[in-house]
Order: sequence, then C-alpha cells, then structure tokens
Amino acid sequence: MKRIAAFLLATVLMLGTLPSTAFAANIKQVLTTIGHTSAVSSVTITGYSATLTVPYGFAGALDLSNGLSMQYDSARYTSVAASFPSGAAATVGGDPVLMRVTYQEQNDTATYTTDYRISVVRQAAAASAFTGTIAKSLSQPGTVLFTAADFTSQYVKNDGAEISSIVILGSNPSFGTLKVGASNYNFGETIPLSNLANLTFVATDAGKASFTVKAYAAGDTVHLIGSVTLTITVSSGSATPDVISYSLEKGEPITFSAEKFALLGEELTGQTLSYVTFTLPAVSSGTLYFGDSSSSTSFPVTSDARYYVGSSPSLSKVTFVPAANFLGTATVAYTGYTTTGTSYSGTIQITYSETGSEDSGSKHFRDVGTDMSWALKAIDYLFEEGIISGKNGYYNPNASISRGDFTLMLCRAFHLSADFGGNFSDVDVNSHYYDAISTAKALGIVKGAHGKFNPNSALSRQDAMVMLSRALDAAEISVPDGSSQDLSEFSDSKQISAYAADAVADLVKANIIQGYGDKFMPHGNISRAGTAVILYRILTM
Repeated sequence: MKRIAAFLLATVLMLGTLPSTAFAANIKQVLTTIGHTSAVSSVTITGYSATLTVPYGFAGALDLSNGLSMQYDSARYTSVAASFPSGAAATVGGDPVLMRVTYQEQNDTATYTTDYRISVVRQAAAASAFTGTIAKSLSQPGTVLFTAADFTSQYVKNDGAEISSIVILGSNPSFGTLKVGASNYNFGETIPLSNLANLTFVATDAGKASFTVKAYAAGDTVHLIGSVTLTITVSSGSATPDVISYSLEKGEPITFSAEKFALLGEELTGQTLSYVTFTLPAVSSGTLYFGDSSSSTSFPVTSDARYYVGSSPSLSKVTFVPAANFLGTATVAYTGYTTTGTSYSGTIQITYSETGSEDSGSKHFRDVGTDMSWALKAIDYLFEEGIISGKNGYYNPNASISRGDFTLMLCRAFHLSADFGGNFSDVDVNSHYYDAISTAKALGIVKGAHGKFNPNSALSRQDAMVMLSRALDAAEISVPDGSSQDLSEFSDSKQISAYAADAVADLVKANIIQGYGDKFMPHGNISRAGTAVILYRILTM
C-alpha cells in the first residue's frame, strides 16, 4: 500500500509523530516519488536524487517546505518526515537542495535518516495554439456581430506572444456576406484584433457556410499560429433555435438556469457547454448581476467574465434585474464556449407584462410565470402544504438548490423526525435548516465528509437522487426496484457514479425523475423548480 502525504509546514514536513530518540543514518531508499504543488507533475525517485520541473513562466525560487508531497510504502514505514538542513529554497536551474528524510520502520522503535538531493528545472517553452470551431447561428434576415473575444477565446498563449490579427479564407455564400464596417470583406486580407468588433455577417437567406480563420501573433504576420473553423448557420423564417425565453411580470428579477444553457448548447453544437460570456443589455431595460439573489452579496456582471455550467463562478448565479417600470422584451446576447473550444452565439429574451395580467403564473410567487408552466402547479402545491417558502414573494425557481434547503424540503415533505444526535460542524445552529440536517444525519439520509456537510453548496442531480432514495426509505415509502436497463435510455448513463446508480434507476422506473431529452446530466445541479416537481410527483402518486 502506498501513501501520499502533502507537507505544508515552514521548515519541517511531518506525517505522523516521530519518537525523540537519536537519529541514525540508514540511507535506505524510503521514497518512491516526490512532487510539489508548483511542479508540473510528481516524479519517480531513482537512487537518492530527484528533479522537479516547474512551468516555463515560473519566477523566483521554489520553497520546498511549502507544498511538497512524498510517496512511500506505508506498510513498511510508519513515520516519514523531511527537513532541510541548509534551507528549503531551491533556485530554478541551480544547485540541488539537501533534503533529509527521517523515518521509522514497522516493529522498530529506532529512527533513521536518508539524504536526498532535490533539483528544480524549468519546463521548455510551450508553443501558442489557435484551434477549435467558432459556431454562429441566426435567423434570416439578420446579422452576426463578431467580437475579438470570439477569436481570442480559441487562442492558448502558453509561452508565446499575444494574438494580434486574423485572416479569413473562403468565399461568401449565396445567402450572405462577410463585412468589415460598411465594406465587403476581401478574403485573405489581414484584420487587426482592434478591428474585429466591426466584422459582421449579413444574412439574406437560409443556409450554412464554413470559413477558415488563421491567426498571427503580435509583430509577426508571416508565421502562422494556427487555424480554426468558423461556421455560420442561418435558419429560415422566424425560427430562433438559439433563444432562451422568459415571460415575467413587471419588476421581477430572473436567475438564469445553467441547465437551460447546457441543453441549448448541446442542441446547437452537439458538444458540452463549458461557460458563457455576456454582452451587457441596454441599461434602459435592466442590469445583469452575479451573486446570491437572496442577499446583498451581488455585483454587476462584466462582459469579459466567464460564467461556468459546472464550476465557479456559476452561470446559475447570474440574475437579470429589470429597470424600474420596464415593460416589453429585454434582450441579452451571449456567447457560449464548449469544452472542446467551439463557440456559438445565443440570445436571452425576457418579456415583461403588467402585474396581474391574465395567465401570469403562480398564485404565490411573482417569479414563477407562464414560462415555468411545467413546474407551476408543483410549486404552488408545495407552498400551500408548507413544504417550500420564498422570500418577499419570490421563489427563485431556476437557481440551483443548496444541500441544506434540499434536506429541509425532504424533512418537511415526508414529516421526518429523529432524536437529536449532533450535527455537522459547518451547519450554523441559527440556520433555518439546522434541525432538518440534524434529523437527516440521524436517519442516515445525509453523510458529510470530515465532519462537514457544506449546506450552502449546490447539489448535483445524482446526489439529490441518493438523498431522496434514503428519505423514502426512512419514510417507509416504497418504489419499484430499477435496474441498469432503466438507465439505458440516457446516452450519458455511464457518467452516473456507481454509488448513485441504484437510486437513480429506482426513481426512473417509478417515473419520479426524468431526463433532458436523452440525457440525465447526473453531475448538473438540480434547480429549486426541479426539486419541487420531483417532490410533487411523489406526494401525489
């Protein structure tokens, strides 16, 4: 059995407790590999020396006492520690640093030492790269407006120079024209980065065109960095495949759903969406904010910031707040970027009508409008049953539900209770879900890690299903047993973790949960609206 230990002390790196007896040189090859948080990777130790490689751009000396990791055979050695008698600062490309490893063997009370020599070198410079696909779509007649970010997002600088210009190769199709400003673009002509905001494609009919885009670095218009494919798809009539629509009452903010963006991105590109950037809307219509919409910790979105589907900063924490008394349709343009480097354009249309208009949506929440028809009945039902609550008349249906709030909803929905048996260390005793998490912990519904629960973190769909399955067991509510066959309808079923597969299969077979088309998206966050629908199905089945 191998053990990897991360050592972060200032001068001595210690795992376990070494006895205070005298040390004796035994010079055994205790370590098998060594690594550092600033190094490119861990390396295998041969003999009594090792060389760590840092990135090409690493500056200064490497402090070996902070961020070091060592691997050794823990079945043979009970304790291992490292110290640096001559100092822990290793100069990149300089002399080796003496690292003294003190260790104790199994069934031996004596302690021994072995000296190693650790060198640090710089990684070779990595070339720049310009690869991938830029995908744009629109309805005819219409115009694609490009930005420099459409092209720089495909550029990986590495250790090279900044991108400065592009050249587009190809020819105009019969249904549209590439332009720079008011003039038709001359294919093969250099376009400086500063002029890309004037690049457009004017579509007059439906069709699909493809171009090759080549990029050059600053001060060099001879040596090519790389090339990408630019595709422009124009649909006929009023089709708007790239539009996300919302219908709300006057004054209602709307928090975006990362799930909606991800599904649309896959429809448009066939690939997995990584992040989006926004073109800021007209101030007269409203403002985009990022943060927790239920608190004051939010700030305006910026056009150069990236908002991610599966990591931070999360797309599901971006909220559009309409301007006072705004009525009509607010439009927010965005660019999506897939995990493979493809980019595409999209639009969010948010239509506002007078408060109290016909078919305005929920009876209890102002932000559950007709666009939430699939969840409206469930949300109202759960509110009337005392299972969910909002804040100031808002439910924030598209936001990802937190682990704490999901646990609270489970306990309320199934009337769960248990004797207090303690709680996780990071659950505030004054929080609204403190008792619910304590109950769920006692019943085995929730399990933390290292004594913590992370109640404010978003919850993945598969983890929600595991918690829901345990809650059903605790409430003695039976559902039919599912199998791997029930998961075969989902093209991403292999992405469902082994620990969650049985719970997901059972709930799919019981028609309690559904996918998104042919996908289940197990690692996507579950929304507050989605949670309401699932609980409603169980409570009314």
